[in-house]
Formats: sequence, C-alpha cells, structure tokens
Amino acid sequence: MPWYVLQNLFVIKGKKVLEEKWHYQGKPIVVVTNPRGHIVHNNAMHMIFVWKIEAFPFRHEDEERLSLHWKWFWNEANKVLPDIGRWIQSDAYIFIYGGTDVAGTQRIGTLLDSIKKDPIIKQADAIIEHFNLSKLDQTSATNFWVNITNSMLSRLQKPNHQQDTVLKDIETLLSYKNEKTWALLSKGPDVLVIGFDPLVTSVLEDFDEWRVNVQVLQGFDNAFIKYYNEKRLTVPPPCFHFQVSNIRSGVPFTVTCPEPTCKKKMMEVETVSYKCCHGIHSHHASENLNGEIGTPLLKSKWTP
Repeated sequence: MPWYVLQNLFVIKGKKVLEEKWHYQGKPIVVVTNPRGHIVHNNAMHMIFVWKIEAFPFRHEDEERLSLHWKWFWNEANKVLPDIGRWIQSDAYIFIYGGTDVAGTQRIGTLLDSIKKDPIIKQADAIIEHFNLSKLDQTSATNFWVNITNSMLSRLQKPNHQQDTVLKDIETLLSYKNEKTWALLSKGPDVLVIGFDPLVTSVLEDFDEWRVNVQVLQGFDNAFIKYYNEKRLTVPPPCFHFQVSNIRSGVPFTVTCPEPTCKKKMMEVETVSYKCCHGIHSHHASENLNGEIGTPLLKSKWTP
C-alpha cells in the first residue's frame, strides 16, 4: 500500500490547493484515495488512531460499521478493563462511571454494591457489574479520553455531522468528563442512560422507592430509567463543555449542543474548548485563557 510524504510544503506550488481542498494547516493528515484515485476521506488520521487496521480501507462507511452499538466506547473501555467483554457477553447491567470527585464516584460504587445484594434484584436474576474509571492510572485515563476525542474529531468530518446521533453521544460523554460525577448504564452492549450528578446518585440512593418496579416493569433497566426520567424533570441539565487539544486539519469547529432539549450552536472557535449552558446558567460571552507556549487556547461559551 503506497503512501507519499510531502516535505517543505512552503516551496511546493500546490501548497495553496492542499490548504484550500484538504484544509492542511501544518499538522500531519492522512488523505485516502481508492484505486481509481478518487478521494474517499480527507483526513483519516483520527479514525486510524482509534480503530487501526479494523477501519481499513478508512472510508466513512467503515467508521459507521465500527460505531454500531457504542462499539467506539466499548473498544476503549475493554482496553482498560478486559472483564467488560465478559460482562457484555453475559448481557449484564453495566455501570461505567467517573468524575473529578473521588468520594462521589466511590459513593456510586458503594450504592451499586448494596443494590446488587437486594433480594428483589436476586429474584429478578439481574446481574449488575460496575467499574469506576476514575481509578485508572494517569496514562490509561489519558489514552482512554484521547481516543474518545479522536472518535469525535473523525466523525466531525462527515458532511452531515450535525445530524449524527453517534457524534452526539460522544460529545455528551466528553462533556461529562470533567463533571464531579457521571455514570453510564448499559444492558450488554446497548447503552441506555448517560447520567450526571447529583441526579444519578440521587436515583441510586432512592432505590427503596422504585425497587418494586423491578418486578412490576419486568426489568432493572426499565425501573431505573422510569425513575431517572421522572427525577430529571426537576433537575436542570449541567453546562455541556469539552476541551479538544492537538487539533489536526480539516475538522469543522461549529458544534451543536448534544443536550436533546437544547440544540443550540456552540461558538466556532480556533481551538480547544466548547461550552453550552442551554440558556439556563448565567455566564460571560467568552474569555481568553493562557495556554502553553506555542499552543493557542481559546475558551468559548454559547451566549443566548
């Protein structure tokens, strides 16, 4: 499989074409062509980082195939905890959670351990497993979130990315990364809820109030989701914000807020940080932050 490395672009006559057509901005990109020379992907770099040879021949439809059933998430989760593959195969209820509040994430784990022992859960033959992402070492945590970010940057290059439901899920997960606590619930590979705190902890703490629905609604997932959705009506969603660093070329930076009740445009920025408060929370229109030397950093917030 031949490839070409172009050096000293400032002296090449075609540099302007590379900048205008492929949005080359000085960082490595991977432009993919088919055997007939037709371009099938303007920059497959992020896709290759995430999926490696699984994504060959690196077309947008190859990424779609690999992203079914949240495979973009489980692919990374399995790297940090191989047991997850076994949990998925057993069709268990899986809680993956994390956040910046160590005590808060430990509280979620304690509540889940208690719920697992409840007689009504055992009667329902419900298998509940859980994993705290905040317990990862720094290298594993960094690699996990970097690859989730690469999944987002790769999908942002699709022409119809504004309607991409997988992209919205990725953005939602990234926006919760720096929350105090957050949790994801799945049944096998099918993700049912991505929740934020204090909502998730409150639902687990109130288990005695909805435990009977595990039998009435014929499933732990149905009971959890019903109570979660009822409580969510009383809790405003948190600001959605995520930071992107080491941006490569050709990625559009206008992002629609992934919160289903919001759908507002997040400001187009040169690099790094997005935030949307859905018009609920008060905030300044924008603020500049000082990044590392040679790394321009701009924080942008949506203003109603």
